[in-house]
Amino acid sequence: MNERGGGGDGFSGKRVGENADTLAEQWLKAMAMGDQRAFAALYQEFAPRLYGYLRVQINHDADIQDLMQDIFVAIWKSSARYNGEAKVATWIFAIARHKLLDWLRSRRRYSQLESLEEIGEFRSGSEPDIADQVVTELSVADALAALPPHHAELFYLVFVEGMSYKEISVCWVFQKGQ
Repeated sequence: MNERGGGGDGFSGKRVGENADTLAEQWLKAMAMGDQRAFAALYQEFAPRLYGYLRVQINHDADIQDLMQDIFVAIWKSSARYNGEAKVATWIFAIARHKLLDWLRSRRRYSQLESLEEIGEFRSGSEPDIADQVVTELSVADALAALPPHHAELFYLVFVEGMSYKEISVCWVFQKGQ
């Protein structure tokens, strides 16, 4: 049994800490050999995280879904090139950042969060008390809306993803297609 009560095959359930890094590396190696189950596991782990990251910059769900598809295709195609120099999450967010920047450049627009409903559309995990949730979301929405897009991106990576400044700097300097 794994942490969530699932099988021990390494392809189900969310992982935390070093175990997550090790599993994500295994998934990438398996993906490089064409393993679709490994891709599904990696997707399950990173899709909610990438959605939250993209939501900081993009207001429209359809645009986010299109961009996520591009990101995961790039991850699939690039899986054999992962060399372990950075954590898998850092590598994935570097790909996501480059795809996001390309998308923003192609549309020449920067979006900000517009409403509480847009923040609340996507959730994972257990829900806190609704009153606390509303107050928190309003505060976060106001704070993020007041930030320039690149500051909102940094805020998300530090406070939501828990990345260190060093990991973010690696993410920001990775070349496209890593």
